[in-house]
Amino acid sequence: MGQVRAAGDRAIRSGRAPEIVLEQWISGLETKRAQPRVGPGDGERDGIPKRRGPAEHGPVASAALSAAPMAKMRETVEVRGSSVVFSDAFGGTIVLARSGDRIVHLGSVAVRGPYGLSLGSLRKHGLSEAQARGVEFVAAWFGSPFDALAVNRAEGGRLLSWGFWPLAAVDVGRVLALWKQRSPASFTDLLGVYGFDVASPAEPDLAGAQLIVVDPRSGSTRRGDRALAAIAGDPRCAALLARAGRHDDAKMAQLEVALRPIFPLLRMSVASDKEREPVGVIAKSARTIAAMVLASRALDLTRIAEILASLEPGGDMEPKLLGAVLNALAETRVSAAIAVRRTLSSPELDA
Repeated sequence: MGQVRAAGDRAIRSGRAPEIVLEQWISGLETKRAQPRVGPGDGERDGIPKRRGPAEHGPVASAALSAAPMAKMRETVEVRGSSVVFSDAFGGTIVLARSGDRIVHLGSVAVRGPYGLSLGSLRKHGLSEAQARGVEFVAAWFGSPFDALAVNRAEGGRLLSWGFWPLAAVDVGRVLALWKQRSPASFTDLLGVYGFDVASPAEPDLAGAQLIVVDPRSGSTRRGDRALAAIAGDPRCAALLARAGRHDDAKMAQLEVALRPIFPLLRMSVASDKEREPVGVIAKSARTIAAMVLASRALDLTRIAEILASLEPGGDMEPKLLGAVLNALAETRVSAAIAVRRTLSSPELDA
């Protein structure tokens, strides 16, 4: 892999097209796939086979069980240059690209569009009209398509983000766990038959949900960070997860997980003439809601609570709230402050 990556870096410096760089990466993977081996960190250390325990294996631990998703992958998933083409019942094509050390699918199912996010779906989750408009604005302008995917293959770690918010690795596990709970049939058809699974914890917030993947290169079952490494190491796995984001059940699970941090923000209270009022009441306009949601992505709730506590009660609290948040962002998160100012200037959020 190091040689393939080095060749790709040389191609970038020489000005060659990103498609060629990606094809070199895929070609290298195909060559390695034809020569399976177990090396250090993959079950062996200093030539001594490593004993695997249940923490590294998942429910798909036997060769007989892991052979099924590998066969399904060979039959219905084809890599054609920078494209991954599916011939199963759902079909479709995912076009991958390389950006530095990241393998990305920029996405094709936008928040605003015929398959996107409706205000009605946000209202069903308990948001008011203004709140729904504010959240939708942030998702449309500062988020990604539902099927967007980025895998960071940089040395020292492999990070993954997926979906419209976009969601980081821990929340990807939550989304998949929620999807599997709510709609197991579609989860199985789009991901399960290809060796994807998720171990769901007992906690209601699914914080400990752990991604599980059958690595199509070796047939071994990977959990957690090792599952992310399997996705980073094979374009077919990356494309499968990207394509899954197009399904309505996956989109609804993405939405629910993305909204979870927003409700505590709206419930946080501010001292006013009426003793204390929640942010969801003080922030009356979609414009202010969008600004607060953006702020919550840059500042943790503890810092926001400190900002709210500093507000002097009396008069119209909404402009005071916005001013305090902007001042706090300007001190430590300049790019977020600019994003908030840009949001406040948008005619799309006029009442």
